[in-house]
Amino acid sequence: MMGEKWMKWTILEATMKTSSKIVQKTIGVVSSTFGQVAFATFVVGLVQTIAGYVMAKKYNKKIFTDKGSIAGSIWFGLNAMTMTVLCFAVFLYNGDMGVNTFIITLSIIPGALIDTLFFGHKLNRKEWAGIGIATLAGYSILGWPSLHQAMDLPSWVWLSFIVMMLGAINQGITQKIKKIDPFVKNF
Repeated sequence: MMGEKWMKWTILEATMKTSSKIVQKTIGVVSSTFGQVAFATFVVGLVQTIAGYVMAKKYNKKIFTDKGSIAGSIWFGLNAMTMTVLCFAVFLYNGDMGVNTFIITLSIIPGALIDTLFFGHKLNRKEWAGIGIATLAGYSILGWPSLHQAMDLPSWVWLSFIVMMLGAINQGITQKIKKIDPFVKNF
């Protein structure tokens, strides 16, 4: 039965991420200034904060825990806010949704390295092979650019890579403060 719960959670997360990406593209495309992108990010953050608070209270979770968890949650939130601004900006700069999503998915590469360097998780041969394949796939989706061409990629591609790195860092933060309830972390 555990598999069913995991599968439901995965489907819910995929649905939420897809919905979020569609909203980001819609807002990014209709925005004409960075100020509008920042306002949209404020709204998203406010909804996350309220939802986190309501759900934490519903399940009787303590909002203010130890200092390390609070600091980790704040760092997580600042990264998430930056990621949201940058995702809106990707589409403000006419980014491609598929390429953006793929680049962000590549966060498994720095995430695996963070796991290895900071949490002592050893990567086996298959995992190293997976990192290699993911790297080649990312290089492929960008059209196999030379180093010179890579430096001239559109700004939205570089913003996507920054979001990818921040996502990997947030996974590391989540692992570091894993004892804190996810709703409390979102608050």
